[in-house]
Amino acid sequence: MRNVGEGKLSTMFEAERIKDGKVYIIKSFHNKDNPNWDWPLNEVRMIASLDHPFISTFKEAFFESFD
Repeated sequence: MRNVGEGKLSTMFEAERIKDGKVYIIKSFHNKDNPNWDWPLNEVRMIASLDHPFISTFKEAFFESFD
């Protein structure tokens, strides 16, 4: 994985799936200062609803806590 972008609330990584060699972008949200998960959930829902040839296709989401 390599870092391809970073913002105040998230970091984007490029990763290659071992199973088939396809390249994906992984977005990791920074939520340490805000225990409310509403904003990343809303973003995931919005991205998943998009259907346009110039916008990347949403594949899946998962949430993990590192307490």
